[in-house]
Amino acid sequence: MNSKLVRILILAGVAVGCGQATPPQIAPTGEPGLASQISELRTEKAEIASNMAIANESINLLQGQVDDLKSTNDQIRVLYDEQIDERNSLLRDKDAEIARLETRLEGTATAEEKAALEAEITKLEEEAKADEEKVQELKARMNAVKADANARVAEMKNKMENAISQYNAQCDKIKSLETKNGELITKINSLETSNKKLKEEVAALKTQNDKLTKELETAKKTIEELTQKIAQLEGENTDLKSKIEVTREKLDDLQTEIVKLLARNQELSDQLSAAKDRIDNLEEDLQQANEAIKNKDQQIKNKDQQIDQKQREIDQLKQKNNDLQNQINNQNQAAG
Repeated sequence: MNSKLVRILILAGVAVGCGQATPPQIAPTGEPGLASQISELRTEKAEIASNMAIANESINLLQGQVDDLKSTNDQIRVLYDEQIDERNSLLRDKDAEIARLETRLEGTATAEEKAALEAEITKLEEEAKADEEKVQELKARMNAVKADANARVAEMKNKMENAISQYNAQCDKIKSLETKNGELITKINSLETSNKKLKEEVAALKTQNDKLTKELETAKKTIEELTQKIAQLEGENTDLKSKIEVTREKLDDLQTEIVKLLARNQELSDQLSAAKDRIDNLEEDLQQANEAIKNKDQQIKNKDQQIDQKQREIDQLKQKNNDLQNQINNQNQAAG
C-alpha cells in the first residue's frame, strides 16, 4: 500500500475517533457563576486546541520520518540484493567453470596438464569460497541494516502511537467540554425561563399594588370627607345643645313665674292660661329639640359606624399592601 495513503488513513482514523468536526459552542449568559464557568471552558478549549495542533503536527512529522526510513531501507535492501545477486551469479559461473575443469581433469592424459587443471580448480574454489563469504557478509550487513531500520521504524511508530494517544486524550477532553457546555446551556435556559416567569409575576403584583394604592387613596379621600362631615355634625350638635340649655333656662323661669301666678290664681287666671299656653308651646319646642338631638345622635352613631367600617377597610388594604410589598421584595431577592 502507498505510504501516503497509509498516512492519510491513520490521520482520518484519528479524526473519526475524536468524533468532532466543529468546536463546542458555548452559549452566552449574564449570570456571574455561569459566566465564570464558560470562561474557564473557553480557556481550556483553547489550550486543548493548541495541544491537538501540536500532537497533529507531531503525528505528521513522525509519519514522514517513518516513510523516509522505509524508503531508505528499501533503497539499501535493493542495493544489497543487487550485490548479493551479482556475487551469486559469479559463484554460479565459478561453479560451472569448476565443473567444466573437473570434466577436463578426468580426460587429461599427462601429469602436467592434470596438475595445471587441479591448480586452476583450487584457485576457482578459493575464489568461490571468498565470494560465498562475501555473500554471507553482505547478507549479514543487510540484516543488520534491516534490523536497525526496523528498530528505528518501531521507535518512530511507538512515538507516533504516543502522539495519537495524546491526540485522542485531547479529543476526550473536547467531548467532556461539549457535555459540560450542554449542561450549562440547559441550566441557562432553565434560569431564563424562571427569570421570565418571575418578571411576569412581579409585573402582575405591581399592577395589583397600583390598583390597591389607588383604592387606598380613594379611601383616604372618603375618610377625609367623613371626618369633615362629622366635624360639621358635631358643630350642629353643639348649637342644638346650647339652644336646649337656653330653652331649659327659660322653662325654669317660666315655672317660677307659674308658682307666683298660682299664688295669684284668682287674680291672674287669664295670665295663667296664657302662661300655660306658652308652656305647652315651649314643651312642644323642647320635645322637638329632644327629637332633633336624638336624630343627630343617631346620625353621629351611624357616621361613627361608617368611620369604623372604612377604618377596617383601610387596615385591610394596608395589610394587603404590606403583604404584596413583602412578596415583591421576596421575588426581587429570589431573582437577584
